[in-house]
Amino acid sequence: MNRREFTKAIGLLALASSTSGIGFAKPKEQPEISITMDDFNWDKNLRLDPDQRNRALLEAMRSRGGLKAALFVKGKNADSEKGKALLAEWDRAGHVIANHSYSHQEYNSTKIDAGAFTADILKCEEVIKTYPRFQ
Repeated sequence: MNRREFTKAIGLLALASSTSGIGFAKPKEQPEISITMDDFNWDKNLRLDPDQRNRALLEAMRSRGGLKAALFVKGKNADSEKGKALLAEWDRAGHVIANHSYSHQEYNSTKIDAGAFTADILKCEEVIKTYPRFQ
């Protein structure tokens, strides 16, 4: 079974279970949303400096009922005093901190082997593992 067939099968299973009254989880009384923040650069924005952008994102989620995000961190972006301070704000706000590799290399390249990939993941983990919300 290839990925497309697998995805189609999962989708059909979910549809069938939702229409038959058999669900995977108990329905929530209030809607929920999940947000992931994938590897944004702290200092690459023309309108807001990193502190302003960080505050704006965190305030937008807090003001909308305390939405929570999973922040997939590129270790290189957090491997400085500024990056660590910005990341700590996300951690204190209760958002999940997750590993998105250190350098975000092109892992589909034939030049990257499993050992290089593993080393890059572990290097990021060294940067972010002390945050309580690291998963």
